Amino acid sequence: MNMQTAPGKFCSGSIFFMIVLWPLACTSSDRAPTPVEWTENHVEAPSPPTIKAFAKLIDRDLAASQPHLRPHQGQIVLGQNQLQLVAGSVPPLSGGSVFYPVLSAIYKATDKSWQQQTWQPSLDINISTMNGESLALIGQDIEHHNNQPHLISFFRSSKPELGAVRLDMQWLGESPLVKISIVQSGGTAPLRWILRLGSGYGAEHWIPFDQKRFLGVTVSLFPDVFTVLSPMPLSIRTEKQQTYLSAVTVPGRDNAFVLLPGREAVLQQAALVAQLKQCRGDCLRVPARSETWQIQLPWRQPMPRLDKRLFQSLFVHDAQGAFISTLPIFEGEPLKWNLPADAKWEVLYPDSQGILQKVQFDQDQRTAQLPPLALGSVQVQLKPGRPGFIDIRDAVRTGSVGWARQLASRPSDILTAHVFLQKTWPFTAQLPAGDYQLQIRDGMQRLCAQRFTILPGRHQVISCISESPSPELSLRANLSLDTVPSDEMLQAAHFQAIGRLLRTGKEISSAQEIPMLIAEDHSLGLSLRAFPADESLRRSWLAVKPRDHTALLPAFAKFAQDQNPPLQLVLECPQIGFQFEDYRWMALTLEPDMIEVFGCQQYEMMDAFLQVAHKLQQKSSHPIKLATSAPFRGRGLETDFIPALYIPQPQNLLNALRNGEYSLGLRSEILVTDPLPTSGTSEPQTLGVVIRSYDMKDQGALIRIHDQYGFLTELALPPGRNTEQKLQIPVRLRPSSRFLRVELVRQTLGPGGKEDGMTQPFLLATSNFLGLNGPP
Repeated sequence: MNMQTAPGKFCSGSIFFMIVLWPLACTSSDRAPTPVEWTENHVEAPSPPTIKAFAKLIDRDLAASQPHLRPHQGQIVLGQNQLQLVAGSVPPLSGGSVFYPVLSAIYKATDKSWQQQTWQPSLDINISTMNGESLALIGQDIEHHNNQPHLISFFRSSKPELGAVRLDMQWLGESPLVKISIVQSGGTAPLRWILRLGSGYGAEHWIPFDQKRFLGVTVSLFPDVFTVLSPMPLSIRTEKQQTYLSAVTVPGRDNAFVLLPGREAVLQQAALVAQLKQCRGDCLRVPARSETWQIQLPWRQPMPRLDKRLFQSLFVHDAQGAFISTLPIFEGEPLKWNLPADAKWEVLYPDSQGILQKVQFDQDQRTAQLPPLALGSVQVQLKPGRPGFIDIRDAVRTGSVGWARQLASRPSDILTAHVFLQKTWPFTAQLPAGDYQLQIRDGMQRLCAQRFTILPGRHQVISCISESPSPELSLRANLSLDTVPSDEMLQAAHFQAIGRLLRTGKEISSAQEIPMLIAEDHSLGLSLRAFPADESLRRSWLAVKPRDHTALLPAFAKFAQDQNPPLQLVLECPQIGFQFEDYRWMALTLEPDMIEVFGCQQYEMMDAFLQVAHKLQQKSSHPIKLATSAPFRGRGLETDFIPALYIPQPQNLLNALRNGEYSLGLRSEILVTDPLPTSGTSEPQTLGVVIRSYDMKDQGALIRIHDQYGFLTELALPPGRNTEQKLQIPVRLRPSSRFLRVELVRQTLGPGGKEDGMTQPFLLATSNFLGLNGPP
């Protein structure tokens, strides 16, 4: 049974819950759960404080008193004791947006400071008429009703029957839940609203209402969770790694959805979902008829430090196996949450052999204590040693939570919830008892695949030997950027070179370092890099660095361009929640030499970043170069592949980067051969292209040629066994064409899969922009 997404029918009698206990960095021993007997070592959950809600414009004074809000000056924060939510700002109307971010950031109070929840998924909203005409967001304000703050977002409505359309965000009572209503004052015609959810590293769990509709989605990157719920049943679809939740408003009804932004809020999720099912979705309030249920996970012995405690994860399901909620439970903590008074539920947990055991809870037993955790360890050795991506998953249960966040050396090494980069070997980790599936990839191919078992207190050693040689492509480089305190301003970009040289067949597996100067504008959430740099250049920048943060990035760009020779200026990906129209305006103002297009936020954003590159190329007299920020998971391919730079002449990596002598791709590369077409004529010409690809054996692809303004022509390529294809492609330029970009695109199944037969393009590789009448 797929515990993650299996929809189930609503049972109108007593509600039956099944709670599946997945371990994360922990498991249980063979002892069965027992009623709770509190000891002096248990950690009492604090009593909830009185909620003091507020909504404020983040001005200079507020940013000075609460420094964590400095990057959001000009935006509105909706806050209370433990949580602060920064709303997305209003973009320029000229940007043409149809989706608007609901949130820019979430901050949670700790003992000493406010910490941003970096795991936060992106959440955007679109409001449109029933014929598909999107409404524009035109302004925001703060209002107070019944002593409660409301953040109001106004939408432009050109039709009287729609009424005055606005989005009303408020705290739901004194809970940590946020209610967002789509209000139509005086409106009589329905509207369609769509939430676009980008889960990032998190795992999604859909909350079913019936066989075809859903109440919402939970995103988990344990121990953090985030949920979107709606009192109206939703239609859900996925496209390009984003989830779209949609519904139609009913005039005169409370058209709203609710956000549960964190663990404390999700403690109320099970009761809220049960209530929504009982009232058939026509309600949204804090559940009243519920009782507190309690369960404890005791400390291991010897008891670890408080900051080293581990946790298990509770998955709540109903009698039909439909997902309801999920929660992490920490060692030594009595976890308390609300469920309907007549609920029955079960906890499934793995014993020391990784076999699921079951204990039942009902009205006669509302408290329980799980067995303490039982851990083992594993050491993995890869021969020959090379940087690789580790994928460790539960070998038996589907929908299990990911390990990457706990096992990765650095957050920047995380690829997905399950996959992370490992640069050195051997790799050692503690894992719960159970069966696991291990895979190691280098971004091109599988290097190792093994299944192994962890027993309590036992150490497991695994030796992996690469299963196949590296494909014959150019040298492949994965970029990682070391994280250092920003005031040091000098970082090193490490290029993990993986592959073998075509002419010599020599295996390559090394890291080359290029120091880069960095400037970060925290108020904008944007960063620039410049290379090559050194310590003397850093001191020169410090001497002219402006104190006014609004002048930082323009001054840094000018500093880089004034050097002799000029530094290469790189515009990094914007932070999640950054308004894309603002990013586009800054890119066109700063005029960088290189922009990151792969790995920025979600995959589907890559097209938008490429369009910015084309706008830049229209203004620039030299070719714009493209870069990869971080790996992402490619959809439509057989497994996870990592985009990288393919460098045909790697002897001088710095020159290759400076001159754009590389292409970007998954398991494909593009080489454009001389002579290039001649600009200034619209007569037919040809373009020589060499395609090397391991993604075309079973399916064809398209070669597409663009100039700085956009699409020119394309050529269909059939499937073939040959890795390399040499082509002469007919092309007719525009009279104004000055630069060309070549891309390899493959058609993949759309969100409906094989049933609807729809396909959508998936980018396998792209060249940089090439200047006509000569090499770049």
